[in-house]
Amino acid sequence: MRKQDHLVQLIATLSPAEKRNFRQFSAQQGDTGYMTLFDALESEPHYNAGQLMKKLNLDSKQLRNGKYYLSQSLLKCLRNYEQPAVNVPVNRLVEISRSEISILLGRGLVDYALEMTNKTLELAMEYEMFDMANNLMAVKYICLHNLERFDELNEAFFDERERLARVATEYRTLHRINCIVAQAERKREVKSSLDKIPDYAIMKQKPETLQSLVAQEAWFDIMFKFYTIKKERVKALETARLQWKLYDKHKSIRRIAPFIWAKSYLYLIEAEAESGSAKKAIELLHKFDLILQDKAKPVLSKGTTQMFKAHLYALNLAALFKLKRFKELIKEAESPDSPALQRPLYEQFLILLSYSVALMHEKQSDKAIIKLNELLQLNAQERQDLQPYIRPAIILCQLQLGNYQVVPYLIKSAKAWMKRQKINSREIDLFFSLAYSIAKAPAFQKPQAWTKLQQTVATNKLTALNRELHLSHWMKRKDKR
Repeated sequence: MRKQDHLVQLIATLSPAEKRNFRQFSAQQGDTGYMTLFDALESEPHYNAGQLMKKLNLDSKQLRNGKYYLSQSLLKCLRNYEQPAVNVPVNRLVEISRSEISILLGRGLVDYALEMTNKTLELAMEYEMFDMANNLMAVKYICLHNLERFDELNEAFFDERERLARVATEYRTLHRINCIVAQAERKREVKSSLDKIPDYAIMKQKPETLQSLVAQEAWFDIMFKFYTIKKERVKALETARLQWKLYDKHKSIRRIAPFIWAKSYLYLIEAEAESGSAKKAIELLHKFDLILQDKAKPVLSKGTTQMFKAHLYALNLAALFKLKRFKELIKEAESPDSPALQRPLYEQFLILLSYSVALMHEKQSDKAIIKLNELLQLNAQERQDLQPYIRPAIILCQLQLGNYQVVPYLIKSAKAWMKRQKINSREIDLFFSLAYSIAKAPAFQKPQAWTKLQQTVATNKLTALNRELHLSHWMKRKDKR
């Protein structure tokens, strides 16, 4: 994402109440010069410097300064606006308290700072914010030392500091391992570095033996992604169910760590869909969506709720695709409120591919070709496991439209791309051969060429294409047309 889009995105996250509060805040400042820029960006999906300078009659320096003051004013306003009653995430409350403690220390109000430190430390410990807890313990030491309350700086105090350091180190170790898995997740690459994951000492432990809930969550996160990338769907489902049972058993987790609790729900939904239980996944998805919509008992902050709803949207499309409910998928994908752009790029890739293939199945091949060509413009590093199926999908669309003359050129181009990418697939080569035969066959021999493709699919010689594009389903519907 371009840096310039960050300001547009920030404005897009504002609720009507926050926008109203910002306008009031700006008016109180007595300087509304940047409000013209705010009004211009409020309705824009993307940042376009040229259009803005022309629309607002600004030069590049004035626009740059306007963006800076608008960003700073927005963030300052949001800091003032956020209060505990507005469902602010706990980590944000702790950060605000830490900032206020610094102000008190700067003014020499050490007693007051110590009182606030103790309260904030208790909150940080309850919600397992160990890095912040470590920082607060250091602040507590400074306060007690300055107040000469040395009796409280005893062995128990330093033992607790060491314990927190060990817990934080354990969590950071898992974070480093998680980065390896997250990198592979983007590309769906199985590398030697990924194979070493189960060999780490910390990954050989049972999750319940780890020293914190956040460490357990990181452990499950790593193993679930590991099994998903390796396509070990049964083990991925077992991991998701184990996590869910563990968190369902301890009801306090929903209150203490709602993000972790909610994430375990998403993993279970994804695992059920991947293991072939797409109907069960959709049932769980709808159940979880109702929980997120319950405004009387909000589980997560507003921003986090929106993020999870966007993830649910992606999971729903994936489940509909597996169930071959293409009309519903198209309707969801074409919704004006689609949150697809809020998901990571590798998920946007999957969403667009599912949508394109659904269009192909619903006799909208001309539109599908446009969307598939959009996929070709995305980063070729995203979902490398699915990249090889874009071009066969385009060829199927052209065959469906009867544009036989372009198919040989598309096949030649696809083979050249595969050679550059060092992709070898006998199955895709076989498909290209059959598609070429259909395209080049005289009109009276085309039915025979189509039959050969159908027989090849029926004898499971194109299993990957069938799995990713629902080729056998497409062939059956083609025969009925």
